Parts: sequence; structure tokens; C-alpha cells
Amino acid sequence: MLLFVLGQLYLIDNPAPIAGAPWNFTATSGTGTGHHVIRSVLAEPIGIWRTDPKEGTAELVDAATDLLVRGFDSPSLRVLAGTSPREPQAVVGPILTSTLGELGVDDLLRVSADRAGLVARLRRFLDGRLTLRELSFWAHCEIDHDGDPDCQAFVDLDDLYNDWEYAGLDVVRLEAIARREARAFLDGSRPASFDEFWPWLPAAPRRDFFAWWRTVFRRRRAD
Repeated sequence: MLLFVLGQLYLIDNPAPIAGAPWNFTATSGTGTGHHVIRSVLAEPIGIWRTDPKEGTAELVDAATDLLVRGFDSPSLRVLAGTSPREPQAVVGPILTSTLGELGVDDLLRVSADRAGLVARLRRFLDGRLTLRELSFWAHCEIDHDGDPDCQAFVDLDDLYNDWEYAGLDVVRLEAIARREARAFLDGSRPASFDEFWPWLPAAPRRDFFAWWRTVFRRRRAD
């Protein structure tokens, strides 16, 4: 909210030019620190917005205002900073596309929405802003098994979490494994995988493997 108010004040002091008047702004260098800052500010809100417009629009507006306060400027960036957080995705989309083009970071929209949304939430998970349960549940519901193939490990993680919890396994250990896989996914060193950690496989850390099997057997008999 504070950033939104600052954005409105900035636009009052620096209004967009009238129709037909020239607009002079300088795009940042593609190899300088400017693009790095722009990406660091916009990437996460864009990922959230593409997969959850209701939440993400407010974050985009805040991010645009943040860039203005940092000294970045472009016609569409000002429009984005002045956009109502309640605007629908169909309205915000063209403004965002123009903004990214003017700032020279239009490649931020080239990855799939599934991957962009997952990357944003993985960063939040690693920063402690999202729990493992929230991350895995979102991936399962929003990406689903028919979504981006590169994201499927985190879709499966929801079922894996359920199995570990039901089996009485150490979900704190699973969270540590998930953090390791999230870092690997983000840095591109290798595809994420949880294949070896399903409860029935020996590699899965467990409190009492045989007690888990007894629980499963009793449940199946009850069913």
C-alpha cells in the first residue's frame, strides 16, 4: 500500500505527457546493473501475477512504483505504477508487456506461466515466506500433472508430502530435501527429482518403516 501511494505521488509530480508531446527516456543498458535490478524487482511479481492475477496485480503495481523510486522510468512503467490493483489481467497484460519492452527485459514473459509461478514460489519457500505444504499444494492444484513437464517434480511433491505425513515419516527431513531440490531447479544445475524418497523405498528417512506398513495394512483392511 505504501508503494502504491508513493507511485501516485510520483505521478502527480511527474505526469505523463499530453498526447503528441515527445517523451524522452533512456532504456538501461542490457549488460549493466540496471537490467539486473529491474529483473530482481519484477521477476517474482510477474510470476505471481501470471498464475494468480488477483494477488499478483497489487504486487506488480508495488514493483513498478519501487522501480520509479529507484530512478527507472518509462511511459508504460508510470502507467503500471498508477494502475489499480483491482484491474483484471486483460487490462494489466498489455501495460506490462509494453513496460518490459521499454525497459529491455521482455524475455521475462518468455517462460511458461507454470514455470514463472513456480520459480516465484520456490524463492518464497527458500526465504521462509511459504511453507512446504503451501508450495506443494499450489503446484498440484495449479500446475497439475498435465502442466509444464519441467515442473512435475514439485507437483508430485504434494502426494509425497501426504504419504510421508500419513506414514509418520519425518517431514522436517522432507523439507530439507525439498530445499535442496528447489535450489537445484533455480540454479539450473539439474532437474529436480524426489523419485528416491517415496516411503516404500529404502532411501526415505523414516521413524519406523515397519510401523508404517502395519498402519497401511490396517487401513486397507478397514476399507
